[in-house]
Amino acid sequence: MSDPRRQQILVAANAIEVPPSSSVPASEAARITVAANLAHYGYGLSAQAFTALGGLGEAELAAWWADVELVLAEATGAEKKMEAFVVYKNFPSEVLAMSEVEYWSRQLCMYWGLPNELFAQPAQERPPRTDERAGELTFRVLHLADEKTLPAIRDGLFAKPTRWLEGQWHDVQFLVGALDEQVDLGALPFVENRIQLAAHLLERGARVSVSSATDVLRLAAALSGGDVSLREPTRLRKLTRRERRGLLALLERCPNLEEDLARRREPWKRLLQQLHPGDYRDQVPRVVAAYDKLYNAAPIATFNSELERLLAARDRDALTLLQTRPGEFARRLRMTLARFGPEAVTAFTRVLGELTVHQLLKLRGFLATIDERRWRTFPPRGNWSKVQIVDRATNEKVGEPKALADRLGEVVSGVIEAVTGRARRGAPAAGGAPTPRPRTETALQLRSATADVLGALDDELSRRLREVGPVALAPETARVKLPTNDDKLSPFGRGTVFPIPPNIQFVRTATYWKSGPTSRNLWYDNGWNFHDAEWAPLGVCAWNRERFHDAAVFSGDPTNSKDLEGRACQMLDLYLDKLVKRGVRYAVWTVLCYSRKTFADAEEVHAALQWGVEPERGKLFEPSRCQLSFPLRGDSLTKYVVYLDLARRELVYLDASLPARVTSAAANGKLLSRNLPAYLEYLASLPSVHDLFLHAPQDPRGMPVLYDDAQRALAHGQPAYVFRPTNPDSEFTPFDPTRLLG
Repeated sequence: MSDPRRQQILVAANAIEVPPSSSVPASEAARITVAANLAHYGYGLSAQAFTALGGLGEAELAAWWADVELVLAEATGAEKKMEAFVVYKNFPSEVLAMSEVEYWSRQLCMYWGLPNELFAQPAQERPPRTDERAGELTFRVLHLADEKTLPAIRDGLFAKPTRWLEGQWHDVQFLVGALDEQVDLGALPFVENRIQLAAHLLERGARVSVSSATDVLRLAAALSGGDVSLREPTRLRKLTRRERRGLLALLERCPNLEEDLARRREPWKRLLQQLHPGDYRDQVPRVVAAYDKLYNAAPIATFNSELERLLAARDRDALTLLQTRPGEFARRLRMTLARFGPEAVTAFTRVLGELTVHQLLKLRGFLATIDERRWRTFPPRGNWSKVQIVDRATNEKVGEPKALADRLGEVVSGVIEAVTGRARRGAPAAGGAPTPRPRTETALQLRSATADVLGALDDELSRRLREVGPVALAPETARVKLPTNDDKLSPFGRGTVFPIPPNIQFVRTATYWKSGPTSRNLWYDNGWNFHDAEWAPLGVCAWNRERFHDAAVFSGDPTNSKDLEGRACQMLDLYLDKLVKRGVRYAVWTVLCYSRKTFADAEEVHAALQWGVEPERGKLFEPSRCQLSFPLRGDSLTKYVVYLDLARRELVYLDASLPARVTSAAANGKLLSRNLPAYLEYLASLPSVHDLFLHAPQDPRGMPVLYDDAQRALAHGQPAYVFRPTNPDSEFTPFDPTRLLG
């Protein structure tokens, strides 16, 4: 029998494990049945994997499928049975048949506590789908795993230059235990991942090492289940004597001890009070001395204070100081180029070799796009829900909106507008190029210096990627963005693009939540905002705007207090051609925590997006139609998940917790007009897979780097990068670009 946890990790990497067998092989009919079951979830097997499946006996095949089905149902969200918790089970026809007054009369009665069944029709048998042969379905192909697959997945996770997603962290813990090999923490380039794993190993009795005092503070936060990034304060748990001695020993060996303590005085005071360094005065004299200075608020010279002094004086020694910390130099490069010109270029190019490929790519994307942006965006400490946006043409901050009414007020205003036909006004256009500014001598110097740095970055990247060998790079890989630290939902990066096939007629999104038993209704609202080509708002479809003309419809607002486990689901359909006829260019999907309970406050919140040809056929939730499916977690109250560009027929992944009013998507049209164009400029600056491999030698006969392999079967054993493997005849060896980013 296969291990469901192993299979879950493998499936996420487009692989599958088939155990060896000595039984009498199962019948061809049994294997075909399993293949059909896989197709139900939107998956298929490569030819090699299907052949391996033929070696299993009937009982083994049944046991294998039982484990795999659990994994696929969880991956697609099918195990939640979302369709059972929608108000109107015969959606969308049941809602479309109601007048607005009828819809809201029923909805208000349900809010007042009357059983939903009094107002909704019993679920009717839905006609089967006939659109599978119309090119709607593209199966995700799973390739046969071997003994190298799991170690390769682990090594890719170790090499990740950005923060692990929650699911990836669970994978790391499993793989470290399952593979039972010595862990080299030095193989983890990203410090937060390294510290998180170090804390895990320390709890298992392993010895660990760190490179700075700040890492010890992170380690203490990790041991206490707190924020390893140190962005949020952590309530430290009571440490054991062994842990206190271990942390103090690590601190004693750290360079720049006093400076690191001065950078975060209050967190260090709380930690050192717990560690009691005075009890070990002879063993950790440096820690005791630093603690005394910290406790007595003695002035401590720091890197930042010295750097700020030199920059204020326009002293070129600032460049020498910055060379000691190349990462900080990269963060301050734009300012130093403006201040010191060619000298800053020379100083920075001397330390390019100490930056990672990922840092070089991000810096290149920033420098290559900064002069073309209209807006500058400043998320304080990475918090996009509090982002500040400045118009570069005027150097003025864009204003904040006013608050709106609560949910009942929104219901009433929606009914009034439906009855009176009062039109909603749109916001002024948000697009357009920045007003040209005169090119001063400083501006021309900055432009010239920036061009020189871009040339140096290209040279350094080409040198680093020469060892990859020639690659056959498909231009479509520009759609795939590399991950960032702010990613929360999926392993691919924000800004990744998914083309919508020409035959697709509708998009269906769902939010499902489970709060546990509750006497009060909770809502995690599914909504879409519609905008024209200039990002002016045209309308919305959400819980209190149940239709957008004939182009979008909502499934009814559930009341989860009536379910013993507090379960509920909202679905919403978009009809793409009808949206275009209504002048819609952009549609933005949001999930809002109306009840001001964060995603983390619920037992479970899940989001899924399907698309298809026939909205009235098939089940309300069809796993094979599902394109995106993921849990929503964290302390945010908002999530902008994706947007559609209907002119280009593209779905673009956002994963953004931008500012929003949680009362309804109807409250956020003007906010989106203000924020999203600026956010999309930021996304455009993020590096893609294409940006990475563009610096490797190019040759049509080289290693394939593809968005998908639908038109090209790759040879057995051939190394290749394929973002969406869809060809069952391909048998390539996956190449993980993460290994190049460190």
